[in-house]
Amino acid sequence: MKYTIEQVEYLRTKADITYEEAVEILEKYQGDVAKCLVELEKIGKIRNNTYTNNNNSNQNSGEEFKKNVKKVYNNSVRHRFIIKKGDTVIVNLSLLYMLAALIVAPHLTIVSAIAAIFLGYKINIQKEETDDYEVDLKEQVNKAAGNIKNTVKDFTEVNVQKAEKAETNTKDGYNEITVE
Repeated sequence: MKYTIEQVEYLRTKADITYEEAVEILEKYQGDVAKCLVELEKIGKIRNNTYTNNNNSNQNSGEEFKKNVKKVYNNSVRHRFIIKKGDTVIVNLSLLYMLAALIVAPHLTIVSAIAAIFLGYKINIQKEETDDYEVDLKEQVNKAAGNIKNTVKDFTEVNVQKAEKAETNTKDGYNEITVE
């Protein structure tokens, strides 16, 4: 039954065991550290399961990452950035959009916020109170796409009507272009 103090220390660093338990298991397996680790793994004493479930832990960390991203997204959508002048709401955006504006145009965003404060506007960040609130990203993207399509459609219809009106409003045979 040969084993060294280094083997005992090694087992203690890998497993949640006492010196006595390390000595017992080394005696049981006649100093074979690999067999000791296998036995400790079977009884669930290994601290870090690097020898098993490596792919499973990567998969779990991927799922955990997705869960954390979804949680951050939901929280940023639940928080509202509101600018008011008296009782009139001037701006009511989700914090997600304000953070995006801060990243894209930090100077403009900061200067605008300072100017709003000096002009007497009140800036609030509020959280919606519902606990079961969960944002469906796909639904929001589809809704935003529909809003953009409707806006573009309305804009083009108005411009077509203006163009038709401009064509009929020519005087004395001269072409006229009106910019409004």
